[in-house]
Amino acid sequence: MNCFELQLMDAQQTRVVDSVESFVGSDSSGSFSLWAHHQRFITLLEFGLARYRCRDQTWVYIAMPGALLLFEDNCLQLVSRRFLLDPDYSSISERLTQTLLVEEQALEKARQSLRHMEERVVHELLKNARGLP
Repeated sequence: MNCFELQLMDAQQTRVVDSVESFVGSDSSGSFSLWAHHQRFITLLEFGLARYRCRDQTWVYIAMPGALLLFEDNCLQLVSRRFLLDPDYSSISERLTQTLLVEEQALEKARQSLRHMEERVVHELLKNARGLP
């Protein structure tokens, strides 16, 4: 059977997996699968789980807070802020909830705080530009 290479990259590590037979992920349009020699393909994966399977092995699950996916020249690249790997669905689901979901919530709080600070700075700049007290 034909295979392709999978490159997983995040802020802390790069992992290369040879002999991948299939990959299943989901983007805003729904779930899809990729096989060897797929045409060039690029998309944004959603928060959650994806999976891949190597020759004669079980599925390996990838938990991530979204990722950029590029399939080109029989190589699949996933670039994410962070990813976790586990062949056990129950374990990776729990880790996704405990680790990545908590991180995403903290990141969203930080984003909201930055938005609030930006709004206050803009408000103060406009107030000063108008000469208001």
